[in-house]
Amino acid sequence: VDGIILDFEFLDNNTISAICEEMLIILDGDGEETGRYSYNGMYLTDYVFSSDMTTLLLSHYRTGNTGMLVNVDTRGRSSGSADTEGEFLSLSLNDGDLLALRSGTMTLYDSSLNVKRDFSCPLGVRQALLRSGGDALLLTGYGAELYSLS
Repeated sequence: VDGIILDFEFLDNNTISAICEEMLIILDGDGEETGRYSYNGMYLTDYVFSSDMTTLLLSHYRTGNTGMLVNVDTRGRSSGSADTEGEFLSLSLNDGDLLALRSGTMTLYDSSLNVKRDFSCPLGVRQALLRSGGDALLLTGYGAELYSLS
């Protein structure tokens, strides 16, 4: 494995998704590399794991707000991407959909990172957790509330 592993997650099919500084590495259950996805000089700003993919938020600049979301499958290949602008507060994956939270807005993406719908959300939301069944749990500094995405 090249570089230091910052975080990892066990995925389906006896694979491990390992977040490194400059790339995502896919390992089999024996720790042998089976795939990789290079950040191509971009900076990793956030990521989220699901059972069959890892979504990366990459930025062109260390402190910039422009970049891209990329879904990487269990073979290390991109299965979808989307250009982004603005500061992201949280990412949440569930059932192949991605919920991305920015200040005052949320965007729901499908598994290919096509926009399904944009939503406004209450100010002060720090994290949005996508739940199965078509809603999200919005967390603030003082509580939580369910928000319907239907």
